[in-house]
Amino acid sequence: MHSMTGFGSANAAGDFGRVSVEVRGVNHRFLDVHVRLPRDMASAEPKIREAVEKHAKRGRVEVSVWLTPPNDLLAGSLAPERLRPLREALSELAASLGLADEVKLETLLALRELATPSSGPLGAERSWELLAEPVDKALADFATMREREGEALVADARVLLDAIEQCAATLAERAPQVAEEQGRALAARIAELARGVEISPERLAQEVALLADRSDVREELTRLKSHIAQARQLLRGRHVGRKLDFLVQELFREANTTGSKLSNAATTQEIVQMKSHIEQLREQVQNLE
Repeated sequence: MHSMTGFGSANAAGDFGRVSVEVRGVNHRFLDVHVRLPRDMASAEPKIREAVEKHAKRGRVEVSVWLTPPNDLLAGSLAPERLRPLREALSELAASLGLADEVKLETLLALRELATPSSGPLGAERSWELLAEPVDKALADFATMREREGEALVADARVLLDAIEQCAATLAERAPQVAEEQGRALAARIAELARGVEISPERLAQEVALLADRSDVREELTRLKSHIAQARQLLRGRHVGRKLDFLVQELFREANTTGSKLSNAATTQEIVQMKSHIEQLREQVQNLE
């Protein structure tokens, strides 16, 4: 099981300069891949997407690539004769737009690529030849972190499922007592309202039975137990985050129905505790791939 959040990085160096690759992942309902590449290596994007899809099935994954040219080319790109025309062009643009001319050195350094003659696109094969190794290493680093976080999430989810199951067991024990209390309260209320009026014992028993039936939560607790068992089974697999998310919604549904049927101070407290555990479980599940 993997988390959808993670980070990985790698570098490679050669006569072409230095390539740095970073991979970041966050939560998302589906797989959403974003690739940022130097303009001369843009043709490698399909290969990078293909590599990402081998490692991730869900989540927003961002792959950023930086290419630093060799020192001799970098020094050349800082030459005044190359940056001066860029400075003049920016000043003219500012004047034409009626803006203040506040072009600073850091702005020119950020845009020096515009003033440096490009060697031209490297082509898909050459770009991927340079990127394949650092991309694979960054994705492997990314996968390792996601797996480690996934294991921690699964362990926490199992603890929460145990806590939810314990709440359900407590409610199952208290439910008959709640039904009896509600029956006695109904009988006392009817006796108070109908003082001096003869009431058929059979009719009173029928009303108490109807109340007890409406307070019966055995079906809800059985479904809760079933959902918990399914969730535990899914936690042994891979790529089941969406199924677990659906099960958590069903757990909330059964907890709400149970709470509406058992209107008792003690059971209400237990329901609140159960919902708190389910909410924590939801937060963990939404991080799982």
